[in-house]
Amino acid sequence: MGHATKTDYGMKVLAEGTEPFIDIVAVQGLGSDPYFTWTRNGINWLEHLLPDAVPDARISVWGCDTHYIGPVPQYNLRECGDSLLRSLDSHRNQALITAALYKDKYSLLFSSVRGIIYLGAPHTGTTFATIANKFFKIVKQMDMAMVNLSIIRELQEGSSTLFELQHDMHGNYKCKVVCFYETLPTKMIRAILVSKESACLTDSDDLIALETDHTGMNKFDSADDANFIKIREAIRSLLQSIKEGDSRDRQPLQRKGGYPRRTLSKHFSGREKELGLIDAAFKDEDEEDDTPITVAIHGMHGMGKTEVALAYIRLNKRKRDDVIWIDGNTFASAHASFINTLGLSASDPDAMLDTRRWLEERAKNGTKGWLLVLDNLTSSCAKSFFEHLPTEAPAGRILITTNEEDLANLKTTEARGRKRCILLEKMEESDSLRLFLKCCALPPAIERKNETNELAKQILQLLGNLPIAIAQAASYQKRDGRHLEGLLEVLSNRDGKMEVLRHRYSAIDTSIRPLEILFTTAFSELEKSYNDRADLMRLLSFLCPDNIPIRLFSSFKYNEIATPSVATRKKYTWSCFKRERRAVPAVQKPPLCHKLRSLLSDKMRRQEELYQLKIASLLEQAVEVDHTTGLSYTMHDLICFLTQRVGVTPDTKITWFTLASDILYAVMTEELEPESEKFMANRAMCIPHITALARIDVLERYRVPQFAYICHLAGDYFYDIYEAAEAAKMYDIAIFDREIACKEGLEPDEYNLLLSLQYLGHAQRELNNYEEAQELYDRALAGMTAILGPDALDTLRVRPNIAMLAENQALYDIAEKQYNKIIQGMKDGVETETELSYVKEGLALVYRMKGLYVKSAEYLEQVCDIQNRDQSLNEYHPKVIQSQQNLAIAYFDLGRYTEAETMLTSILERCREKYDDIREITTKVMMNLAIVWVHQGRFESAEGMALRAIDPLKAGFDPVKECTRSKRPYLIDALETLALTHEELHKNAEAEAEYRVVFESRKSVLRPDHHFIFRAKEGLARVYGNSGSESASRAFPIFKEVLENHTRELGKEHPDTMLTLHNYGIFLKKQGGTHMEKARLVLEQAFEGRTRVLGPEHPLTLVSMASLMGMDAVGNGE
Repeated sequence: MGHATKTDYGMKVLAEGTEPFIDIVAVQGLGSDPYFTWTRNGINWLEHLLPDAVPDARISVWGCDTHYIGPVPQYNLRECGDSLLRSLDSHRNQALITAALYKDKYSLLFSSVRGIIYLGAPHTGTTFATIANKFFKIVKQMDMAMVNLSIIRELQEGSSTLFELQHDMHGNYKCKVVCFYETLPTKMIRAILVSKESACLTDSDDLIALETDHTGMNKFDSADDANFIKIREAIRSLLQSIKEGDSRDRQPLQRKGGYPRRTLSKHFSGREKELGLIDAAFKDEDEEDDTPITVAIHGMHGMGKTEVALAYIRLNKRKRDDVIWIDGNTFASAHASFINTLGLSASDPDAMLDTRRWLEERAKNGTKGWLLVLDNLTSSCAKSFFEHLPTEAPAGRILITTNEEDLANLKTTEARGRKRCILLEKMEESDSLRLFLKCCALPPAIERKNETNELAKQILQLLGNLPIAIAQAASYQKRDGRHLEGLLEVLSNRDGKMEVLRHRYSAIDTSIRPLEILFTTAFSELEKSYNDRADLMRLLSFLCPDNIPIRLFSSFKYNEIATPSVATRKKYTWSCFKRERRAVPAVQKPPLCHKLRSLLSDKMRRQEELYQLKIASLLEQAVEVDHTTGLSYTMHDLICFLTQRVGVTPDTKITWFTLASDILYAVMTEELEPESEKFMANRAMCIPHITALARIDVLERYRVPQFAYICHLAGDYFYDIYEAAEAAKMYDIAIFDREIACKEGLEPDEYNLLLSLQYLGHAQRELNNYEEAQELYDRALAGMTAILGPDALDTLRVRPNIAMLAENQALYDIAEKQYNKIIQGMKDGVETETELSYVKEGLALVYRMKGLYVKSAEYLEQVCDIQNRDQSLNEYHPKVIQSQQNLAIAYFDLGRYTEAETMLTSILERCREKYDDIREITTKVMMNLAIVWVHQGRFESAEGMALRAIDPLKAGFDPVKECTRSKRPYLIDALETLALTHEELHKNAEAEAEYRVVFESRKSVLRPDHHFIFRAKEGLARVYGNSGSESASRAFPIFKEVLENHTRELGKEHPDTMLTLHNYGIFLKKQGGTHMEKARLVLEQAFEGRTRVLGPEHPLTLVSMASLMGMDAVGNGE
């Protein structure tokens, strides 16, 4: 069966219906076309005949590529089912059979399918598949064609796969089933293809014979066709039974979810007083009305409110089905948790009402009461959610945990002296000590020592007696196996505090956030008393002082903080290099607190001058806003104030300019995860204000180091979004101010100036101004050598940029020399091992460009091994993903296609999980996977993946226009991959247009002899050779020109030279006649060269050998 070259797979609607109440989805057979499989004489009965019979149904067809000969996807039956389900419901990822097995999880899909009609489906297999399996196995062994044996093997008689499918499906899923079977033999094999026994299920609702062979069971061209009438009436009967509600017995609502996501910690202790108050508040048998009793626990973050709620559940020995747990953080989460109690769909408008009625009905009987826990309830959720809570439920109980006291009082009342709004305060010192020692799990002999208790008390003073902080510190101590002296020592320095802070003590419950995130928002919920502020401040001593929310210091004295220069994550720099300790800080942060200990001893700050109050007010606005809009308005007003000069005298203009720079600096340097939503929002908000500030004429602007710094960060922003020209402008401003500051003695050294020079070099390199970039890198290297020494990490850091600049110009010997200098300077050491791996990775890529594939793979394997040992890097880290991707491509170069595909598929799954499809890190993986698929013969799959690499969000777009319009260089590489797939699919017009864009783009930016230019030119020559004799004449001189270039630039033994030689031989072979002898000589050279360079077992060597064997066969008349 031939493989269709142009087919729209997936779901396609053929008829919308007048007022559709149900969907009819027709699924193609294996190896067929999703549209034409239902067509005879140009009539598709699903589109042209069936809509008149069932006007109230929407009719669709679905299909996937299940051809089994040629360059086809290697699907099996279950994978086809997976693909169908993704089309039916994008939020589920198992087959319909899986939906039947797991009704709770896939209840929406399970309850939506009301009937199934089988048209000659081989439920127990077919004899034809058994014969075909033997035949195609021989074909595949002889390498005569690519064959998907797995899908044929599963259709054999007695197939265990088919048995399991039937058992899983119809053993668990009960709906109406109608089976049709053929009664005439198929002409090709002169036998019944699918027997009645195989086509009919024993528990079917109806078995109907069609007077046709297997090929005619799904094709009708007339409404009077007797077989069509039988199928039409079966469909009508199914729809009628669905309307009458007879297709499935209605089941009463049952509990399916809403269970607590967490269990009580085994280390929980104390809180007897609070648990007693909760228990007493719920014991109110004499309530006059039937409303459920509501009790609320409130207190600051980290007090352990959720743990207390779990402890109350255990204390009262509540059964699992008695507790409904609701995530009250947002209305969306509360809504989802609430209706999930009964497994109802979010698309059901009555889901909330049905759940409420079910709770009220259950609570009317005192023996079937329930406890509804609204955990972490917020005011934004409560306002909309409270109206959906049960009101008539005498046996119902509601327990709320919240950080907001007003919210806790909203739904609770005092009852006969029993307090229903319970404040969860700090733990008593004895309880805190018991909890800490219990969590540490120290040996009994050590735990009983007086010294242990004293050390623990010192640690608890830092933790503010907050349970979440105690659990986190104790977990860190257990993980590292430290004694308490060691833990106290770790907490005594800044790096140690940050390490403890970022440690996650619950690997199971992802709702427990690290303290670094949790307490950066806690300032908005501080208690009014000074002591409560001080206690929270002790806990926040974990935080780097320059990361503490500014509002916390509104009641204390402001001091200056020195902050070291922050290295931004760039595409072409080492993100893991650390600044040397002896390097001098470059800028001063806005006024904040320097030492927490001295801060706590200060009294409330005295009235300060108006300017200081203005600073505090504006900086508080910068931090207080929940989103960037408020800060943006503040900055806009301030910059307009400066621009219009209303009330601004020349001597105070620099002061207000400094204030604006301070605010933008504070936001731009906030410690957030790179590329997180908040990080990107902060940068996007600040950039317009920074560019506006840069246009203001301010005398002695260079005296404001924060301004030079934010201009540098703005340059980073523009560089990351491929606006290299704008980036160069911002770096120029930073360089200009820093040069003057250095001359005036305002900077301790030229370090920050040299950094800006280096980044300006990056921008000039992106603009293809290679000479300017080289001068900037040379200046930065000389300056770093002068102030830090030739072997300092920051000095060595410049050299990769020089190496990459050489790579851009295909000067691979120079690049190799630079990388070797770095390796020699860094030497081997545990502290530099990860940084050294990045250098080796760059060197490995140079070796790949030089055609040294084995050496490249060896270096990349070393890189991945080093990164696996580095605990600071996880599998989602961009550097890890990039290194593993490079290793996969190295395996591809070595002909290990299956290994390369497996690695790239795994990497792509991680990228989609952590990032999204539009990020460059994801699209590059797509592009490389497409290249592998091309060499595996999976051309249509490669085409789809290459298109997604160019634009993952659009369908039916023009890739040439998209790549021409975009400024992203990697899209040109993706377009070249797409051109290669179109070439293999014989879409010559598309391939020629794409190769031409690639050729012109590279010609405009690379040096004239760069081999990438000639690689694109060779693609054009191959397309000409495939487009007829007239176009083929244009290919002769191009092949010769490309061969000369590759031989001169890369060498005779380079794999790319051998590839061009092979392609030239194939081209000559196609021309035939007098060109055959030369074709043989050229192909022999390619085969011999590949045997020497790649080895006799490499796939490309075998391709060359097959081409020569083909010529021998033609010569012998075979």
